[in-house]
Amino acid sequence: FKADLKTLNPKAGSKVSAQNLELKWEPYPDAAYYKISLYPEEMSVSSPYIGQRVEGSSFVLDKPLPKGEYRWKIEAYNGSDQKLSEGPADQ
Repeated sequence: FKADLKTLNPKAGSKVSAQNLELKWEPYPDAAYYKISLYPEEMSVSSPYIGQRVEGSSFVLDKPLPKGEYRWKIEAYNGSDQKLSEGPADQ
């Protein structure tokens, strides 16, 4: 797989409110769906978003997140469940 999936929002290192936060990325060629994960920097905090399957090129957080710093990961998959690409590691 490649690492050329482009994220649009939020930008790496930005401070945002988790309330109504919309994660966005550029649609990836031949992708049937995506998986997003939000990883907290604080290890004692759990995230409700690990491997969340998304059909489109954006996702609005609909569950509360504990306050803190998070990084997010996006992966694109084809219709045969093969991973095509992932976004940058520093989100």
